[in-house]
Parts: sequence; C-alpha cells; structure tokens
Amino acid sequence: MRRVLLALLVLLSGCPGPSDPPPGDDDAVDDDSGSDDDDSGAGADDDDSSSQDDDDSAGSDDDDVAPDDDDSAALPPPPCDEGLVFHYGDVVVNSQAGLGGFCDHWNAISGDLVLSGVTSLDPLACLCRVSGEVMIYASPGLADVGELHRLETLSALTLVDNGDLVDLGGLASLEAVTGNVEILGCGDLPSLAGLGSLTTVGGFFAVSGNHALLDLTGVEALEEVGWYLALEYLGALLAVDGLDGVREVGGNLHVSFNDSLVDLDGLHGVEALGGDLIVTDNPALPQAEAAELLEAIGVENVGGTVVMSGNGGGR
Repeated sequence: MRRVLLALLVLLSGCPGPSDPPPGDDDAVDDDSGSDDDDSGAGADDDDSSSQDDDDSAGSDDDDVAPDDDDSAALPPPPCDEGLVFHYGDVVVNSQAGLGGFCDHWNAISGDLVLSGVTSLDPLACLCRVSGEVMIYASPGLADVGELHRLETLSALTLVDNGDLVDLGGLASLEAVTGNVEILGCGDLPSLAGLGSLTTVGGFFAVSGNHALLDLTGVEALEEVGWYLALEYLGALLAVDGLDGVREVGGNLHVSFNDSLVDLDGLHGVEALGGDLIVTDNPALPQAEAAELLEAIGVENVGGTVVMSGNGGGR
C-alpha cells in the first residue's frame, strides 16, 4: 500500500495546476508580445502589437496596425465602377446635418432617398444608385441637384416646394423613371434643362406651380408617358416646346390654368392618347390652338372624352 501511494504522488506532481501556465507560455498573465499568443477573442490583457493570430473583431485593447487585423471598422465605399455598397432600406433625412457621414459607409441605396430641409447635396457626392424614389421637398435653400449625376434609372422622381431650385443639371444621366415624375412648386426653376436624357416615364408626368417656366425645353428626348401628362398653374408658360418628342400618353393629357399660354404646337407629335384630352381655363390661349391640337392628335386617337373650355378667344 505504501508503494502505491508513493506512485500516485509522483504522477500527480507532474500535472500542471490551475494556476500554472500552459506549455510554451510561461506567463501567468497574458501580456505576450511573441508568437505564442493564440487568443481568439479580445480581452483586457491582450496588448499584442504584432500578432498574426489576432482576430479580434472589436475591443479597445486592439492596437494592431498589421494587415491581419480584421476589425469591423468600416472603410469608405469604392468608386462606382469598382462596386456598390448598399444602404438597405430607405434613407430619410430632414436636415442638412442629417446627410453627414453617408459616404463614409455607402455609395448606393436599395430603397428611397427622401430629403427635406436640405441646402446642398454635396454630402452625397459618392452616390451611384438609388433603387427606389428620389423625393426632395420643402428645401427652400437648395439651388441644384448636382450630386445625383450618376443616377440612370429611378422608380419615381419628386421635387416639391423647393423655392430656390434653379438647376436640374444633376439629373443629366437619368434615362427612365418607372413610376411618376412630379415637379411642383419650384417657383424659381427657369427650365427643365437637365432632363435631356429622359425617354420614358412609366407613371404620370406632372409639372405644376413652377411660375418661372417659359417653356418646357429640356425634355426633348421624352417619348412616352405611361399615365397622364399634366401641365397646370404655370403662370409664365408661353408654349409647350420641349415636348415635341412625346408620341404616346397612356392616360389624360391635361393643360389647364396657365395664364400666359398661347401655343400648343409642342404637343402636336402625340399619336395616341389613352384617356381624356382636357384643355381648360387658359385665358390667353386662342380657342383655335386647342382645336388644332385635337386635329393634330386625331379624335380617333383619343381614348376618352375631349374637354375644351374657359380658354381665350381670338384665332
């Protein structure tokens, strides 16, 4: 029995105790600077400055500067031609300050971009794509939309109550909108120049309450409007030049409440109108102009009713 107890004591004395360091690592507290540190997680004792095995994903103790560091700190997104980094969901911002930091993380939006109370789109200089709608409203200090110049397609475009907006040149690459285009209440906007690449609007195209517009030059490439085309409350509008390329309107063609309008020749290229032809309450428009528009389209090509009233007399 005595010999058995002595043998057990010898065996036990060779096993490391709970406070003994593991083989190869003689530190009781982990402050290794050498290659024996195989920590897989962050810890207050981890102060490695050059450890290939450091896979911390976060932690204030991580001071690695080597390429093996896989911390989750974000890198700026690449240029558009090198890849898209999406913000998933909508981006809704109601102040200029709220735009700050977008380009630190993303260069594309999978949902809508909805802005109000902004004065500059410079913080969106990286923006490559918006999969949904661009809506900018109630932004009286905004003069241009220059940082949208890479956008080629949208589900909708809405510009409403931006009283200082004078330049749409930032939309020069926009070729198609699958839904609606609304340009309303942008009182200083002098023209639609900047929409020169737009060929198709899948929904309605509405221009209303833009009192500085003299004509509609700038949308000469537009050929098709899927729903209705509305030109209303354009106090300075003299002619509809610029719409000469439109061949088909899926819904109504509505021209009303334009105090200075005298010429409808720009709409004579319409060949098919799915809804009503409504030309009303344009006090300076000779009634003959309205009649000539109907003749140019052809009454047989109007899918709905024809309403012409409240226009001026004369020729």
